[in-house]
Amino acid sequence: KKAIPLRFRIGEGPQLVRQCLEERGWQEWLEDYDQEGAWNLWWKTSRFRKSELEDTFSWQKVNHFPKTMQFTKKDCLCRNLQRMRGSHGSIYNFSPTSYILPNEYTKFVAEYSKQEKKGEWICKPVDQSRGRGIFLFRELSDLHYDNAVIVQKYVNNPLLIGGYKFDIRLYVAVTSFQPLRIYVYDEGLVRFGTEKYDLSSLNNVYSHLTNSSINTFAPNWL
Repeated sequence: KKAIPLRFRIGEGPQLVRQCLEERGWQEWLEDYDQEGAWNLWWKTSRFRKSELEDTFSWQKVNHFPKTMQFTKKDCLCRNLQRMRGSHGSIYNFSPTSYILPNEYTKFVAEYSKQEKKGEWICKPVDQSRGRGIFLFRELSDLHYDNAVIVQKYVNNPLLIGGYKFDIRLYVAVTSFQPLRIYVYDEGLVRFGTEKYDLSSLNNVYSHLTNSSINTFAPNWL
């Protein structure tokens, strides 16, 4: 008896995912032609609504866990790291001092005022990506925002390679949170700033940010 192929639902999702699934014998579920709910995997580039998750069956899988924005959204991640530091202590001190503004503006100003020497701070919009809206400052008068932001103590002595800032991006697949099960891909991605690190020029995004979407516009981008 011929096995019934697995079916995936992807809509306007990435072509690479569609290609990988089809190469493995999966067939695409089409809303206008196939029976409602007759799919095994639903892949979305955005988060799922609560009603969509509630309507799934045990034999159906989706590519997002509910409430993962608690650590993918900057303000939520900041808030949860603060809670974990309060519960578990110094083991969570790997994250720099952070404040969610405007709610924690008073706390931030109190911390800022303790500085004997004005240090560097970095401001990030909570709902932006790819480095958009990020800036550094020393003077409180240079802090301007019109939406919710995260303000963090800037790590001003980062590890450099050849004088350039960099970050390492690792790719993982989380298939379960309880028990926690994570698969780490063998390869990763290293991103560099395109100008040498220089604390004397806080406005130079090519020196302080490693986002590819920003550095592709640098004069010396290769």
